[in-house]
Amino acid sequence: CAPMRPILAPLLLGWLSCSALPSQGDATSARLFDGESLAGWTGDPAVWSVEDGALLGSTHGVDLKANTFLIHEGTFADFELRLKVRMEGANNGGVQYRSRVTPKRAFGVAGYQCDVHPKPEYAAMLYGEGAGGIVAQHGQLVRWADDGRAVLGALAAPAAEPVDFSVWHDLRIVAVGDLVFHELDGQLCTALRDVRSNAPRSGKIALQVHRGPEMKVWYGDLELRSLSGLTPAQRQEVVPPLVRAYTRKAELDRGKTQGPVPQWLWDQAAEAEEELFFRRAFRLDAVPEQA
Repeated sequence: CAPMRPILAPLLLGWLSCSALPSQGDATSARLFDGESLAGWTGDPAVWSVEDGALLGSTHGVDLKANTFLIHEGTFADFELRLKVRMEGANNGGVQYRSRVTPKRAFGVAGYQCDVHPKPEYAAMLYGEGAGGIVAQHGQLVRWADDGRAVLGALAAPAAEPVDFSVWHDLRIVAVGDLVFHELDGQLCTALRDVRSNAPRSGKIALQVHRGPEMKVWYGDLELRSLSGLTPAQRQEVVPPLVRAYTRKAELDRGKTQGPVPQWLWDQAAEAEEELFFRRAFRLDAVPEQA
């Protein structure tokens, strides 16, 4: 008889491809923008305003000499930040985090940036504004140490066509300990393990308007959830499984840990539209808390 189609497989793959934040009693969520004013934010009044319940950065009629930022008054360490963004014009924006204010330039910051860029390999990449340039492109997990940067593995492949930022897109930025990662429209696309001795562990959140061609960028529904005070086990729950696997393999390669090297299961000679079925039988001594 024909083999039964594994209808549970898509659900299992969905669980493995995303990261679920642990529930903790001390986790708090807060709106960073009241939807009506620039209260709590500092930026160039010629550039920033509120339009239709979103923060609007516009360079129309403004001659920018350098990138400028709308800077939130708070300082944030470990968190999950969700927001929506859209943009007009042949330019780009970005969301800064764990960043520092630059004292020699008004409304300037330096640090991590989740890039709002239509170019597929740059969309939601990690850029070091005044702090290293391109750190991790879309689709890369990078380890950054005092002796340099290395790509540990590939995440989601960049899109074949430019991202249409004229419509709203969802961004999710998570920072916990030495790990930061970005999701665009629910897809994990960029991650960084920053183990440098001087790596930032807290800082400012800021929104970018880029110098160059005239542009408008809207940022809306900014909601931040604090992840401070997580236990070691809860920190592990935050890490996407793919990032965890690549990190473990890299540690094994460097002789930092012991144990089996994770390997992908696949058919090296798979044909188009071919269905593959894998089975492994095993016995558990007890029902696990998670699977």
